[in-house]
Amino acid sequence: MRALNGTKLLGHAIQVVYSYSRPQEKVVQPRRTIFVRYVPKETPLHVVHKFFGQLGKVQECTSHKDKEEGSDGRSVVVRMEFAARNHAQLAVQNIENMTANPFAMYRTGMGTAPLLTAKYAEAFTKEERK
Repeated sequence: MRALNGTKLLGHAIQVVYSYSRPQEKVVQPRRTIFVRYVPKETPLHVVHKFFGQLGKVQECTSHKDKEEGSDGRSVVVRMEFAARNHAQLAVQNIENMTANPFAMYRTGMGTAPLLTAKYAEAFTKEERK
C-alpha cells in the first residue's frame, strides 16, 4: 500500500490513508432486553445474573447508574438481555409479583430497599439507557 502512496493515476496523485474500523454499537433486542431498577448498587452482578438465570438463559448482565430523577443514588439499573423473549417476559412477570426486594441484604445504610421494577428496553428512552 505504501508503494501506491503518491503514485500518479490519470493526472492525480493517489493518497493512501490507513483506517481502522470502529467497533459496531451493540444493538438492543427490545423484547429480549429488560431494565431492572432499584437493585442495590452493592449487589454483585454475578448474584443478579444467577438469580435471573433461574428464569431463563441470561446472555448479558450490566449495571448502570440510575439517572432517574429522585433516585437516592444507592441503587443501580441492571440491563439484562435474555436468550429468548419468553425468558424476558417471565422475568418481568416475576418482578411484578415480588413482595420484597430479593437483593435487600446488599443494601447498606438506613432504610429499606424499594421493590424492583422492570421495563422492556423499548419502554426506556435513549437517555435512560445510558
